[in-house]
Parts: sequence; C-alpha cells; structure tokens
Amino acid sequence: MQGDDTLKGTINAAGSSAQANAIAEWKKNFQSSNPGVSINYNPSGSGAGVQAFIQGTVAFAGSDSALNDEKGEPAQADARCKTGKAINLPMVTGPVAVVYNLPGTDGLQLSPKTIAGIFNSKITKWDDPAIKADNPDAKLPSTAIQAFHRSDESGTSDNFTKFMKATADADWPYEPAKAWPAEAQGQGAKGSDGIASSIKSTEGAISYVELSFADNSQLQKAKVANGAGEYVELTPESAGKTIEAAEIAGTGNDLKLKIDYATKAAGAYPIVLVTYEITCEKGLAAEDAQLVKSFLTYTASDEGQQTLTSLGYAPLPASLLTKVRTASRRSPNQMATPTRTRESGPAMRRSAFRRSRGDGPFRFASTGAGIVLLAIMAAIGVFLVVKAVPALQANTSHFLTELTWQPNATEPVFGIGALAFGTVLSSLLALVIATPVAVGVALFISHYAPRRLASALGYVVDLLAAVPSVVYGLWGVTFLVPFMLGPSKFLNDYLGWIPLFGGDTVVGRSMLTASLVLAIMILPIIAAISREVFLQAPKMQEEAALALGATRWEMIRMSVLPFGRPGVISAAMLGLGRAMGETIAVALIFPATFNISFKILGPYGNSIAANIANGFGEATEVGRGALIASGLILFLITLLVNMAARFVIARRKEYARAAA
Repeated sequence: MQGDDTLKGTINAAGSSAQANAIAEWKKNFQSSNPGVSINYNPSGSGAGVQAFIQGTVAFAGSDSALNDEKGEPAQADARCKTGKAINLPMVTGPVAVVYNLPGTDGLQLSPKTIAGIFNSKITKWDDPAIKADNPDAKLPSTAIQAFHRSDESGTSDNFTKFMKATADADWPYEPAKAWPAEAQGQGAKGSDGIASSIKSTEGAISYVELSFADNSQLQKAKVANGAGEYVELTPESAGKTIEAAEIAGTGNDLKLKIDYATKAAGAYPIVLVTYEITCEKGLAAEDAQLVKSFLTYTASDEGQQTLTSLGYAPLPASLLTKVRTASRRSPNQMATPTRTRESGPAMRRSAFRRSRGDGPFRFASTGAGIVLLAIMAAIGVFLVVKAVPALQANTSHFLTELTWQPNATEPVFGIGALAFGTVLSSLLALVIATPVAVGVALFISHYAPRRLASALGYVVDLLAAVPSVVYGLWGVTFLVPFMLGPSKFLNDYLGWIPLFGGDTVVGRSMLTASLVLAIMILPIIAAISREVFLQAPKMQEEAALALGATRWEMIRMSVLPFGRPGVISAAMLGLGRAMGETIAVALIFPATFNISFKILGPYGNSIAANIANGFGEATEVGRGALIASGLILFLITLLVNMAARFVIARRKEYARAAA
C-alpha cells in the first residue's frame, strides 16, 4: 500500500478476538507503510471492546455482533460520539468452525439439531443415536462429550447461539447472547485462543471457534448441515455464499447485517459471523479521526481484503464491500475537524524535522539496549550449558530426578530433584507469608496513614528493601533459629495432623525458618511496588465511591484493589524471583539435606543457590560443572516464573486500562 509520511499518532482499539489474526496482519502492513503510526489492538472480546468504545478509551471497537438494541448499546455509543452516530462497519467474514478432538474420526457431519443437543448438554456421548444418524458410516466411540464454550462475552458466542436458535429452536430454548447461558452448562475457556487450546488438549472435546484459529491449531472440523439439509465443509468460499445473501438492516452508513443462518443456498456453510469495526460517523476526537479513516480505508481496500483468505477468513462480497468503502471514506471526513496549531508552513516543517532528527538516535539507542539485554541473557545461557555439559556427561545418575548430591566422588552421582524442590517450596512459602502483609502495609501507607507518617514509613520500607541479604542471614541464625524452636514445637504438638507441621523431629534450622527469613527479605520489595501502584489508582473513582456512601474499605475493595491487582502480581513475582535466587541468607539457615519432604518443621531442606554457595569452594572440576548445571536449572525456573507473571498480567491488562 502507498504510505503517508505525514500521518503520525497512535490508534487504540479493542474487541473481537475472532479478528485478531486479521488485525495483526493489517497492523503490520499499515505500520510498515506508515512508520509514524502505531496501532494498539487488544483482543479482549467483543463485549469488552464495545464497553471500551462506549467509555471512550478506544477509537474503534471490533465486535462479532453489531451494537445491541436491546441492551441500549446504540444509544450509549451515540452519546460517546457526542455530535454524531456510532456506526457498524462490517470488515471481516469469520467462518465459525465446529471443532472437535476425536482421534480416528475425521469428516464428522452434524445437523443443527444435533449441535444444539450437544451444547445444551442433552447429548453427552459420541455414540449417541443422533450423532450416528448424521454419520451412518462412521465408527463412533462411546467417549464422553466435553463441550467447551467462551467464558467471556463474545460475538462468536452471540452468532453461534443465533444459529442454534434460528435452526433448532426446540433444542436450544435460550435467547442468543454474547454471554453463554448458564443453564446450558459446559466448560468455559477465555478467548478464541483459549478455546483452540482446550480442544487440542482434551480428547472428546467439541466447541466453536473461528476458522483461522481452527486452522492454526490444526483442529478437526465438522461438516454442518444448512437449511437444505446439505452437509457443507467449511471453506472461505462456502462461508462467503451465506454472507452474499445477508440483508443490510442498518441505515445510512450503518451497515449492520441480518444473516440467514437457515440459508438453503447450494454449497453455503451456515455458521458465519461478520466482525464489525464500530466507530463514530461524526464526533471522534481530532487526533484519532484521520488515523481511523486511513486505517479502515486500507482494511476495506483490495489489498486489505485479499490478505484475509490466507489467514482463514473470507473477504467481504463485492456488493457489500463497495458500501463499506463508501462509508469508511465518507464518515471519517465528518469525524472531526483538525485543530489548528500556531505552527504552520516552514515552522511546522522545522518542528517535524527536529522531531525526526531526534527520533532516529533514540530509536537506535533503545533498540540497541534491547538487543544488548537479549545478548547478555543468551550469553549467560550458553555459558551455563557449555560448562554444565561435561559434568552431566560424567554423571552416573539422572540429573533431574536423582536426590543424592555427590559430584566430587570417583563415580559422580548428583541430581537436582531435592534442590529444586527446596528452592520452589521455600520461595512459595515466603511468598504466601509476605504478600498479604506487604499489601496491608502498602494500603496503610497509601490510604490510611497521615501524610507525615506515610512519608516516614515509605522511607523505612525503601530502606529495608536495600538491606544486604547477609544481614538478614546473620539475624536469622543468631535470633530467629533459636526463637523458632518454641513456635515450631507448638505447631507440631497441636497442628501435627497437618502434613506440613507433622514429623517426629522439630528443629530451629528448618524449612519454615528459612522461608520466614525469605519472606522478611521480599516483604519490603512487594510493599514498595504495591504502594506506588495503589497511589496511582484513579482519584475520581475513589471520590465517587465515597460520595455514594461507601466506607473507606469498600472504596478500596471496589476501586483500588481491582486497579492495582496487575501491579501487585508483578511485585509478588519480582519478590518470588528474589527469593528463588537468594544465596547467603538461606545458606546460613538451611540444614543442607538432600531429600524431598513437606515437613517444614524438621531438619530438611536445601536450595540450589545455597548449595552452590556451600559447595563451590571445595568442588572438583566435575563438581563445579554440576553446580553450574544446577544454576542453569535455577535460570530456567526464574524465566518460567517471569513468563507466568507476564501471562497473568496480560489476562488482566484490559481491565487495568479501562480503570485508568
């Protein structure tokens, strides 16, 4: 496509996960031709996208259903547009596949009545007579059916339930909706990617998902009977035949469609959805108007539509596409009038030159910093592998499962099992102990303490986070170890029936004591980060909650904690990483045994870092290689922890953005 060097800015959008693959490809092509534009699209689901548009946090929303009149969405969206109407622009034809996981049973055929019976939990076995009637020549197992549906509000669910309601009303008594009806039961999975993953990993499963996700995950797809009783294989072409027959139910530039799910057209696949881009015909913010116009004009172009087929979508029919192009080109002209600035002519060109002259070096420096960081991590990984391989080759046992640690013996025998167990258990115990206390401290400083006291406590927390770990270790050995004998005996005497507190021997240098030291070490880190996150909570929301009569705790529970949850998770994961890598403090306290035991009061426990500190000085060449191999495992564990943290935070990102 031909780019525009003068086009600059950011488009924020959210919504349908069904069109996520299409948006990703469009985004890549558009940004390549328009380097000054950045597009942020969050595939949070159609329901979340529509709400984000109504709230004004995105310039357009992707939705697999048009704005819902019964829910009052058109009026709410019109109010967001202020001086104009919100319009539905169909952009992507997303065929919905009925996917399943039944090894050895390809080419399954399903009628609408059978599909409705399965998803209404009335048909529960794969060899049910109804499925046999659809597949007289197939060998069907007696496996239990596990029907999955979208757990989030989804336009895909809305279209799928519209299909069942239109074609099998007696077997699907529920009204179509983005939210799955609880009465239908089944198992939920979030997003199209969640559905695809669940089906792929669950034998006997069945669900509905867009063709692009089904193809990417290589899922089995059923042929579905249309209104003429013809079992049709899902292809972009067969889905396009159903869209061609759709009627336009909107007026003017609003191109809302009415789809006939009971179509009798030859070769027409009946379960389809159209993803709409919902935006303002008039009244969009000036800084967004031209960007949205340019992007939607590209997505409706021949080039934009031609990319869809290779991604598992179907291009819009030519007759409909002409109307979409007219609306997308006309409406953004009405969206806003660009605001005038004091700079114009040569002055504006000089300003743009200054910005571009500064952008290049900064982009180079930031990209270089990222490359250097990745290179350092890769170098660390390569170093650990190279140094560990000779020792692993000399090992006479299985490194991952062996509990013994004797790498300096004539015939080396060593394994990471007990050390990895002790590392993870002590760190998790520390996290469980520290996080509630840290969150309480953070809330007290940010929302309860007087200003002067809050400032002083904040400095104290920051100072505690900087205390060297050896200080905590010495304190633990000299004070906490003897002190913990009494509480440990109490727990063993009265709560010994709980496996964690059981055992015949109680000592001061135990897993519990080491975990307490770790908890005290990571507590200020979690508290400091959580405090800063809580202080960023929207003040208007807090004041609104208090004005409506909420108590301070109710305000915190409804406004502060939901906003700060991703930050608290980040802080907790940072603390967990610190606990896993701690060396001196735990080396002074752990009894340095090599076994796996959940009895945290007894003389059991060790960690990878502590073992490295205790054994490196006297290690042979093979022994040092074994310790480096254990360091490699610790390196991988911390990477997995950080990846898990990023996944959890990403799942909550949309809520945090809306709250902000």
